[in-house]
Amino acid sequence: MMDEEEVILSPNLSQTRQAETELRNECETLWVQVNKIHERVNSEPTLGVLGDTEQPMLQILQAKSKRLEAEVHTLDAKEPQALPTNPTILKALLQKELSKSNQELEQTLAFIQAQRKELEEDLTREKSVLEQHYEVKRTLQSKLEAAEDGTETSRSSQEKELHQQRKSAAEHQKKLMRNLAAFVSKHFPKPTEKTKQTADREQRSKEYMSLLEILEILMNKCMDSESDPYVAVDETCWPPYIELLLRCGIALRHPQDYKRIRLVPFHL
Repeated sequence: MMDEEEVILSPNLSQTRQAETELRNECETLWVQVNKIHERVNSEPTLGVLGDTEQPMLQILQAKSKRLEAEVHTLDAKEPQALPTNPTILKALLQKELSKSNQELEQTLAFIQAQRKELEEDLTREKSVLEQHYEVKRTLQSKLEAAEDGTETSRSSQEKELHQQRKSAAEHQKKLMRNLAAFVSKHFPKPTEKTKQTADREQRSKEYMSLLEILEILMNKCMDSESDPYVAVDETCWPPYIELLLRCGIALRHPQDYKRIRLVPFHL
């Protein structure tokens, strides 16, 4: 049984030893070539000083010298990798190198595809922004052309429009004031003897202003004197009307003087 196994294994051992011998021989051959190149470089004569007419030849020789030195340095630094002549070993090495190259190329392809996708997204976004800028530019150009063509016309039309708006606002204000006066006069008239029956004798003898008069004073003070819009509450102001204005949020008391009130600035 052992003899049969030795017979089966002996061919493989002989092939391995033969392959090692071939590799060793090829390595020795490469080292011999490296030594020859090194000796040839060392045997090159030292270049002397040349004249101006021989400068091109000097540069050529210097370039050749640098190239030979670079080759020697590369061969000294690089480990000798001789391809075996055995077909089985050569096939295995080539398959390994091919598989490694395929993996590297696949990784490179994946990276390039991701980078391309990112660049396409950036390009789409930049195109959108550029289109928006073009739209803004076209709008501004049209407005500029319209302003240059009709500057005087637009100015006169704006003045007419403002004058018309002012006139309409004045008419609307007059209408509001008439409606306010009618409403206040109807529902909050000037206190009479009948309305002052609940008050004491001293208050019944006084002459009070109507609520409309109080509102007119507050509004005029608010518009004429914005820095000090407060009005003093004197004996002519009927207390129930003052309390009504305060509770309804139409008037406010002075924070330091309760005898002074002001109109709430609804226009601000």
